[in-house]
Amino acid sequence: MLTSTLADFEALATLSLVEVEALTLLAEVLVEALVLSLATELLIDLAAESDVLFTADSLADLLIEAEALAETLAEVLFDAALSEALASLADFELALVEAD
Repeated sequence: MLTSTLADFEALATLSLVEVEALTLLAEVLVEALVLSLATELLIDLAAESDVLFTADSLADLLIEAEALAETLAEVLFDAALSEALASLADFELALVEAD
């Protein structure tokens, strides 16, 4: 009985840790999205205030930055999906322990 209870608490702690990791990854995604949004807003403001059109170089730099942010976002989302899969596995393991 005590062993079963300890196993349940351990499974719950593991699940909580996985959920915290998933929330941390989600926070990282939101920070990246906010940075991208603020950078875009700043560029729009600068373009509106300027009589000079963007040069090809500045557009290329902007595209490179956007691509890098998109890659970072994809990596973080993949990590979040992996964490969710681990959480589901922990839930399944807990259900098996409870079934015993």
